[in-house]
Amino acid sequence: MKINFQYIVLGAFIFFAVAGIFLFSISGKFGGGGNEATQEVTIWGTRPEREVRELLSRIDNKNPNLVKIKYTEIREEFFDETLLEALASDKGPDMIFLSDDRLIKYKNKIFPIPYDSLSQRDFRNIFITEGELYLGAEGVYAVPFSVDPLVMYWNRATFAGKGEPLPPSYWDEFFTLSPKLTEIDNSRNILKSFVAFGEYDNVNNAKEILSALLLQAGNPITTVQNDRLISAIGNKSADAGRPAESVLRFFTEFSNPVKAVYSWNKAKPLSAQAFLGGDLALYLGFASEASSLRQKNPNLDFDVTLLPQIRDADLKATYAKIEGLAVLKSSPRLASSISAIFVLIAKDNIFDWAEITNLPPVRRDLLKDRPEEAFKQIFYDSALISKGWLDPDSEQTGIIFGRMVKDVTSGRLKISEAVDRASSEMTALLR
Repeated sequence: MKINFQYIVLGAFIFFAVAGIFLFSISGKFGGGGNEATQEVTIWGTRPEREVRELLSRIDNKNPNLVKIKYTEIREEFFDETLLEALASDKGPDMIFLSDDRLIKYKNKIFPIPYDSLSQRDFRNIFITEGELYLGAEGVYAVPFSVDPLVMYWNRATFAGKGEPLPPSYWDEFFTLSPKLTEIDNSRNILKSFVAFGEYDNVNNAKEILSALLLQAGNPITTVQNDRLISAIGNKSADAGRPAESVLRFFTEFSNPVKAVYSWNKAKPLSAQAFLGGDLALYLGFASEASSLRQKNPNLDFDVTLLPQIRDADLKATYAKIEGLAVLKSSPRLASSISAIFVLIAKDNIFDWAEITNLPPVRRDLLKDRPEEAFKQIFYDSALISKGWLDPDSEQTGIIFGRMVKDVTSGRLKISEAVDRASSEMTALLR
C-alpha cells in the first residue's frame, strides 16, 4: 500500500528551495510506513568519525528537528567484508559513503534516486563534472558529497637552489627540468630526484597518477557500451595512436638509467618519504595529504600547484577520489534516507564539510567563491577539472596497472605488448 507523504513533501520543498535543490514527486515512491520521516537513519563509511560527528553536530545546532542520523566508521580494509556480512543478515545500514571505485561492486544493492526527484539537469548544475559517474539509466546511484583531487607538491628550496623559480605547468617541461634537479654520482646512484616516475611499488599514488595521465590523454580507461562496462585502455585516439602507449612510455622514461631524464629507481624509498626528507623535488599526492605533510616535516619549504597538463590540450583535467551518499535497497527507511541525503548536501552543510576536512566542496556554487588560503585555491581549481573512471575492482586493477609498468621496466614486454596485456586483463576482469 502506498503511503501519503504530503506533509513530508511540503517540508522538503521548503527546505530544498532554500538550498537550491528541488525535490519533486516523492509522495508514495519510496515505501516505508507511519512516521518514517522522523526516524533515525544510519550511515556507514570509512570517513573518520570525528569529522562526520562534527558535521552532524553543526546541522543539529542549526535545526535540531531537521534530521536524525547515526554514523558508524569502519576501517577501509574491513569495509566490504563488514557491509556484505551485515546485508546478508539484514543488519546493514540505510546508507553508505560510496566511493567511485565501489560503485560497480555495489550497484545492484543501491536504490537509485529517481530523476523526477533529482533531475539530471539539476544534478549537473549543482555538482562537479566527476560526480556524473554516479548517474545511471534508472536514476542517481549516489549524490556527490566529498572530493579529493590529485595535485602536485613541490619543494621550493630545491627549485630555487637550481635557479628554477617555478614548478612545471606542462608534462613536456619534465624533460628539461629532470636533468637539472636530479643529482647522480659517478656510480649512477641517484642522490636527489626530480620526480618519482617509472616504478610502481615505491611510488605513492602510482595508479592514480597513471589514471590522471590516461584521462588527460583522452583515454577513459573503462567505458559503458550497450549498458555494459568494457575496457578502453587499448583504445586508439582520433589520430590512430594509442594514448596508453604514450602515457606508459612517458612514465617509464624516468626510471631508465640510460635516459637523460633518469630520476628514480626501485631502490629508492616511498616517494612521500623521499619528498618529506627533501630528496624529491616533486610529489604528486592528494589534497588530503597537505596537513600530514606539514605535520610530519614542519621545516619543509613546499608549496602546491595544479597537476601538470598536456601542452595545447583543449581541456584541463586531474584525477580525484570522489565519495557520494547512496541509499541501500535493503533499507526500510528509503524516504527518510533520501531526505537525509538532501539535508546533508545542502549548500551550507557542504560548506561546513569542506571546512572540517580542508577539502574542496563538490558543489559548483561553492567553488566559485575562492578561499583566501593559497593551498585551498589550488584545491578548488583542481576540483573543477577533476575526473575519474568506473573501476570494477580497485585491488585487481591496481595489480593490472602495476604489472603493466613492471613489464616495461623489466624489459619483459615492449610498451605496445604491455598495453595489450593490460587491456586483455581488464577485459577478463570485467567479464
